[in-house]
Amino acid sequence: MRPRLAPFLSFLLLILVLLTTLNLSTYLTVPKVLGLVATTVNQTEVDYWQNFLNQNPGYFPGWLEIYRLTNNLEYLNKAKVINPNYF
Repeated sequence: MRPRLAPFLSFLLLILVLLTTLNLSTYLTVPKVLGLVATTVNQTEVDYWQNFLNQNPGYFPGWLEIYRLTNNLEYLNKAKVINPNYF
């Protein structure tokens, strides 16, 4: 009965070591944060929306988008003028 127990215990020990290693590697890795890379303003996107809104000044979602990109309250105020019920 003892000879059969040794391979089983070796297998359990191997599984325990593998799971511990996997757990430690998962615990020690730095989690990736969504949006961390996109913190800089893409100037071409801002230019696109500025040009678009010069041609279509009544486009409400565009004013919200350019406000989201720049955090300039002037753009948010223009959106409020177009659609005051949204806020």
